[in-house]
Amino acid sequence: AVGDDLQFLDLLTALDETKGNSEDYDEWQKQYEAMEEKCGEVFNAWLEGKGVDPEFISKFTFHATFFTNFVYNYGYEDTDILRNIDDLLFDDFFYDFVLRKVMMEPEEHVDWVPALRLFFLFLAEKGYLDDATRYVDTIDTFEEPFLQFLRKEYS
Repeated sequence: AVGDDLQFLDLLTALDETKGNSEDYDEWQKQYEAMEEKCGEVFNAWLEGKGVDPEFISKFTFHATFFTNFVYNYGYEDTDILRNIDDLLFDDFFYDFVLRKVMMEPEEHVDWVPALRLFFLFLAEKGYLDDATRYVDTIDTFEEPFLQFLRKEYS
């Protein structure tokens, strides 16, 4: 629904504006959690609307909100928001954070790349990003090396 989309964008934009500038961490964390919850709802609905196989919708929603949590709660800079992600942050996410923090079957890790690709397309379609191309292209560069890494790590 359009109202949910706008609420999500308002929550995300407000979070971006306070990242690194909040005096009260508990208040910022509540703000983050509200945004993450709404993000999951809106992304889930967007995936359904795009006709994504129901088997993948909850997985992809988990992956997207987990990535959002990484960016906002573990990013290195006060400027680490979804609009400012660079290759190094993706690299740390795929090769370190995911493998240390998420307990899942090895074959399930292959869903990270398509989930995040769709997530950035979603962010652009909803108006948060002007264009998802830079992000999608970066994610694409990680796909084959990440899959090779997984094969080596889990074979």
